[in-house]
Amino acid sequence: MKLVQILVWLAATGGLIFYFFRFGLSHLYDYCVGTQGVEFRLFGTIRIFTIRFELIEDVTEQRIFRLVDSKPSSFFRGLVVGNRVSAVYVVLKLKRGIFRYVGITPADQTTFVEQVKQGLEDSNLR
Repeated sequence: MKLVQILVWLAATGGLIFYFFRFGLSHLYDYCVGTQGVEFRLFGTIRIFTIRFELIEDVTEQRIFRLVDSKPSSFFRGLVVGNRVSAVYVVLKLKRGIFRYVGITPADQTTFVEQVKQGLEDSNLR
């Protein structure tokens, strides 16, 4: 009986670890590109914060442990708000603020970057 309990606990713990590495906190909060900027959403529906397109200077995909803009000081000016375990993240370079670089981990980085770039172009046309 003791061995069965240990195996059940190991399986449950392994399942939780797998879930965390696969999905992270993406069911708790996530990101989407809205009409006014990049929205941070709680439980996928409640908008808690928006980084407006007017504040975003550039958006790029970066691999983890790379320097942003090739400046060591950018490490101290960055904020990572990741919700998934990933080797690639999206960096929003802001025009001003304490944190000039915001790193996020959307589900599909390439599509997300394209949507933000399209939003930046649309906001510049207005």
